Amino acid sequence: RQPMMVCAAPPMHPVLVPGPCPMAPGAAMCGPAGPAFQAAAQRQASANAAFDALDRNRDGVITRAELAEASPGANFDALDQNRDGVITRDEMLQAASPVAGG
Repeated sequence: RQPMMVCAAPPMHPVLVPGPCPMAPGAAMCGPAGPAFQAAAQRQASANAAFDALDRNRDGVITRAELAEASPGANFDALDQNRDGVITRDEMLQAASPVAGG
């Protein structure tokens, strides 16, 4: 029987898993010092920086016009997951997660 360990790999919710980290097979550590956690933190930081750069008027959402102005040809609909006409920070972070294909 394998010991249980805490895995804080994406989606950044700690869970108990048996044995090695499922997000970083072969990793000796999973958690704040582990490679899966560090990669997730890097993706989250990049997504937050991109969101801040795209949200030109600082209203907390990215509009189709803001995205088109900053990045012509970007796929707005792929990021606007709930189809409400704006991209929220949460939607940007979800798009950056490996499960979401980011």
